[in-house]
Amino acid sequence: VQEGSPDHERFLREARIAARLESPHVVRVHELRFVLGRRPLIIMELVSGGSARELIARGPVSIAAAARLGAGVAEALDTASRSRVV
Repeated sequence: VQEGSPDHERFLREARIAARLESPHVVRVHELRFVLGRRPLIIMELVSGGSARELIARGPVSIAAAARLGAGVAEALDTASRSRVV
C-alpha cells in the first residue's frame, strides 16, 4: 500500500474509526502500523473463545444462548451505527 494512496488513506480512516468504538461486544484496536513501510497492520485485542463457525459446528444452541449472542451483536451494530460506521 503506497503511502498517500487511496488504499492507504482508506485503511487509516477505517482503522481509526474502529479504534473509537467502545463496547464490550466490539474488539478493541490497540495500534495501527505499516510493516516494512507498506503492509497495513491493525493490532487488536485478543479475544478468547471460538468462532461462530465453531459454535455452529458443535450443534444446536439453546434459545437463551442464541438470545445472548443476538443481543451482543445488536449492541455492537448499534455502537458502530452511532459512530457512523456502515
